[in-house]
Amino acid sequence: VTNALSWAEALELVRANCSFAEEMREYRGAFSFSTRLDPAELLGARGAPLPAITVEYTDESLRAMGRAETRVRRDLTREVERPYAE
Repeated sequence: VTNALSWAEALELVRANCSFAEEMREYRGAFSFSTRLDPAELLGARGAPLPAITVEYTDESLRAMGRAETRVRRDLTREVERPYAE
């Protein structure tokens, strides 16, 4: 890496390629994360009398992706900085 990119270029590469959550928030209306839970499928005959429900978790997904993105960027930044410090 150090032969091909400067320290600043390597960090910019991490920043540019590990940033997706903000764009997803910008287009929040374009997608939805949800799942259908059928108690009969989960619990067998005991769950049959219960109605199936749909759980929408888009907002939580976006929060989780933002946290994951931050962690991945932090970890990759450390990995990228290591060869330049040696």
